[in-house]
Amino acid sequence: MNIINYIEKGNGLHDALAAHGFFLSQEYGQGEPQWVLYRKDNLMATEADYAAAQAIIDGYDQAGALRAKAILSVKAAAQDLIYAIAPAWKQNNLIARSVDLVNKIVMFGGLDESEQAEVDLAETVFAKIKAIRSCSDRIEAWLAGVTDAATLATFDALNPPSQLAWPE
Repeated sequence: MNIINYIEKGNGLHDALAAHGFFLSQEYGQGEPQWVLYRKDNLMATEADYAAAQAIIDGYDQAGALRAKAILSVKAAAQDLIYAIAPAWKQNNLIARSVDLVNKIVMFGGLDESEQAEVDLAETVFAKIKAIRSCSDRIEAWLAGVTDAATLATFDALNPPSQLAWPE
């Protein structure tokens, strides 16, 4: 039985191993507990499997994995905030109506009061959406520079550092 040289690096590492068809089990015998590699298909792990798994473990970047997870949570938070302002169907309707109104301006030279109010509403909605997207970009840029795994592990996309707060 081969033994894996393993230091705990979080669930992300276990997920990375699982993605390659492996899992680790901490087994107790004489002396210190040891990590043993198993294959998800229940076949015996080969020398090549041990080498592949050890390469995954040795190359695993915990901060990088946590950063990727944090960035996905920022994207999801931004989407939720945007959809709270205007769900996708409403955005599509605003865009379609805006095209109609632009065509009217081109063909007839102007809009009546109610049509101008529609344009103003669309501009307000899309300004709010643009502010959320801009904030999301700033948060993601900040995350790109964070190297501390503990900071990344506790990052809350809905409550980022105050200098990066979501627009009201």
